[in-house]
Amino acid sequence: MRKGKIRTLVLLALAVCVLSCQAAFSAPAKAPTAKLEVAAKRLNLSADQKTKIKVIRDNARKEAESVRADASLSPDGKKVRIQAIRKAARNDIWQLLTPRQQAGVLRHCKPARRLAKYLDLTPVQRTQIRDIIQKRVADIRAVRANASLTGEAKAAQIARIRAASKASILQVLTLDQRAKLDAARAKWLKK
Repeated sequence: MRKGKIRTLVLLALAVCVLSCQAAFSAPAKAPTAKLEVAAKRLNLSADQKTKIKVIRDNARKEAESVRADASLSPDGKKVRIQAIRKAARNDIWQLLTPRQQAGVLRHCKPARRLAKYLDLTPVQRTQIRDIIQKRVADIRAVRANASLTGEAKAAQIARIRAASKASILQVLTLDQRAKLDAARAKWLKK
């Protein structure tokens, strides 16, 4: 049981790195407002910053919804436009943060970056892992939004999605990288 938790934590750290430290403002597993509150508390955001960030996120969400609804765009075109919208929103949010808050966001990403460097991930692997994680996030959101499922059924489906995602990420890693990951996990277990 504990080994599974450690492996999950290590993979989660890897996932955080691959997502290029979107940190507190990325596609959340929690509700967007709940995640913003956690980030606000951790970064000690002012009420003004919270309000401005909420406006930026709401505008980005509306823009992304309009892109998704645009039938004239190809799926790849939609993906590119949505990524640009998200990047612009992250940049706008970054500009609102004080240097100390920016350092806090970067500090949050440091362990995951070290793990990715330790595993020596290639750009292709980073892209593949990012795609796996984005699919996992979308699938989990769909399950959570499904009103016909009970809480237990949702939890079971989410657990299956996470297990499949974890297995997919492990398949992206080479045998050497998996061995390094296991060694890091074993070292962490000894602490």
